[in-house]
Amino acid sequence: DRASGGFDIRATIRPELPIDDPYEVIALGTGKLSTTDFKVITSQARVRVEVRQDGGEEMQYKNARIRASDESWLQNNTYQLTHWDSEYGGTSAEIWEAVATNPELAVVAGNIISTDDGFGPPVDPSSFKIEGIDPAEKGQMKGVSITLRPPIGQGSLDTAVRRKVIGVLDSFADSFENSGNDIYMHHSVLQQVSDKFVPFTEYKFKLSDPLRADEIALLLDTVFIEHGMKSRSIKSYIDENQTQSNAFNQLFQGFMGLGLLVGVASIGVIAFRAVVERRQSIGMMRAIGFKERMVQLQFLMESGIVAVLGSVLGIGLGTLIAWNIFKTISQESEGVTFSIPWGNVGMVVLVTLIFSLVTTFLPARQASKVSPSEALRYE
Repeated sequence: DRASGGFDIRATIRPELPIDDPYEVIALGTGKLSTTDFKVITSQARVRVEVRQDGGEEMQYKNARIRASDESWLQNNTYQLTHWDSEYGGTSAEIWEAVATNPELAVVAGNIISTDDGFGPPVDPSSFKIEGIDPAEKGQMKGVSITLRPPIGQGSLDTAVRRKVIGVLDSFADSFENSGNDIYMHHSVLQQVSDKFVPFTEYKFKLSDPLRADEIALLLDTVFIEHGMKSRSIKSYIDENQTQSNAFNQLFQGFMGLGLLVGVASIGVIAFRAVVERRQSIGMMRAIGFKERMVQLQFLMESGIVAVLGSVLGIGLGTLIAWNIFKTISQESEGVTFSIPWGNVGMVVLVTLIFSLVTTFLPARQASKVSPSEALRYE
């Protein structure tokens, strides 16, 4: 819900084939779709601009992108805000309603207030940023005035459009299409920043029956084929991305498992070397009364202790790193919890212990067969 904004299908069309009225196209279509299949149909347009913060330290214009939205999108999306100007509302829905009714207001993407945290790619110096809003301190903010103009060579530099930013979008919101420096505002801005006609090219659909999202997405491509529409179920898109993420995690775990296998094998190699290097001491142990099974048990216990201590050390360091990462993520994402899969961890430790004992069993057996007389002749 945080990523989809309450919409079920997202679609794009070719800019040279704009749609005048999507409801009319559906009504005159093949008959497989009806306007009653949709609760809401919204539209947006994109346009690149240059923006600066009025009264900021840097008065230089920097790159940003306007997401000009119709009233239907502004009033029906459920995207959550992390920061908002209480003068215009106390909830995300009230802030969006204010933007819909007052074209002088705007909402910005979360990355516009973020700074370089050392993780991931560095912040693009040419990308527009707002100063004075702390990403970690969510809640009320004071509205920020900004000035927009067309990029150099794409319009008159004398054009100056002023807006007031009254909200900051959640980092997960609209993550499919958010470029990181998007500014959401009323579609009337298009006529102010562009000398040319800018059509709506993005459409979001909220369905009467969300379970039919995949089916209806295919039908939309057929009905709007003359406009070059490409539709996709948002839930399917999220599931696909999640599947790819899980596949990467499993691949990463596979490499971790390979490293664990090499570590366990090295314990067996060390045990073989110990039999050779400690042959005399083994003979002394046998000479003072150690039985074969006692010598064998000693080697097995040594390997077991090494495996357990290594596992505990690895789990401790891994937990510490995971906790630090969690603290960073939790500042941007509410509802994230920290938990350790103790069942999986216990299984890994158990498997490690068993295989370390298995790899040590043969050298331990060889050590138990060393006789005192052989040890005394060893130099």
